[in-house]
Amino acid sequence: MYANPSGHAPWWSWALSGLQLVAGVALCFVPGMQGLGVSLAIGGATGLIMNVLEPQLAQAIGGVGSMANGYGAISTGISLMSLGGWVVVAGLCLTVIGFGTMAFGANEVIDAMTDTNYIQKWTGMSDSAYAWSYLGLNFASSIGQAAGNVYRLHATREIRFNHSGTEIRGYRYRDRKGNPFFDFDYPHKDIPYNHWHGWDGPRLTNRTGDHWSYLRLILWMLGGM
Repeated sequence: MYANPSGHAPWWSWALSGLQLVAGVALCFVPGMQGLGVSLAIGGATGLIMNVLEPQLAQAIGGVGSMANGYGAISTGISLMSLGGWVVVAGLCLTVIGFGTMAFGANEVIDAMTDTNYIQKWTGMSDSAYAWSYLGLNFASSIGQAAGNVYRLHATREIRFNHSGTEIRGYRYRDRKGNPFFDFDYPHKDIPYNHWHGWDGPRLTNRTGDHWSYLRLILWMLGGM
């Protein structure tokens, strides 16, 4: 029981790799989530390939990806709890989900190495219950991170006024350490469209002079700033 002697990848291994690939690509377009997005996308794509070539290795890769996904959820949850108010509850829930995702991921790595699914062995979960729990935790971690990070950015943003202080010019967004992350500007002077500016340099001290589209901002973030 709880072993896979045939060596065939279970259906949830395919589903998880696909979920990680899709979630990774989606997270690449959420400011501040590019690092996790790239790692999940690469892990998901690698998992799909290895499901065909070596199912046990694919299972381990999926497990490692789930552990990274869970860690990201924990980190996001903790950052949300620091905002206070009702968000503390949401942050706590996301943190718990992150720990659950990491536990299932670690279990998958161990299962790939030992052919024993300890969570099923200890809890008596059916294959279906285990599979949906595993996928559900990964899905919740991915969605929670994206939503939580977007909320944090908006909750901590600063209004930027024009020089006379009479009109809102845009907003400044900060990273989790409080450093300037990027600016959003409304049209002004000879720039007739909404645009973004990134921050770079030592300790994020310099704002770029270029006027970026959202895609350009994301590409800049993907490049590691």
